[in-house]
Amino acid sequence: MTHMEFYQHTEGLRQAITGAITVYLARNDIPFSQEAFVEQSSTEIEELSKGALFYGAEVFPDAPAAS
Repeated sequence: MTHMEFYQHTEGLRQAITGAITVYLARNDIPFSQEAFVEQSSTEIEELSKGALFYGAEVFPDAPAAS
């Protein structure tokens, strides 16, 4: 995956990761502000997204590239 292809998916991955965190914390009755989390940790979320993309590329090396 190229640098440009990664950035085409950044927002979707950011939303998916934040959504998963929100659901997990809600199920465990842990207070959570999604807005504050996104504001304070956009860099961390981007790094998690990058890691998830590269992990996916290793697990599914023959998957078609994003268009």
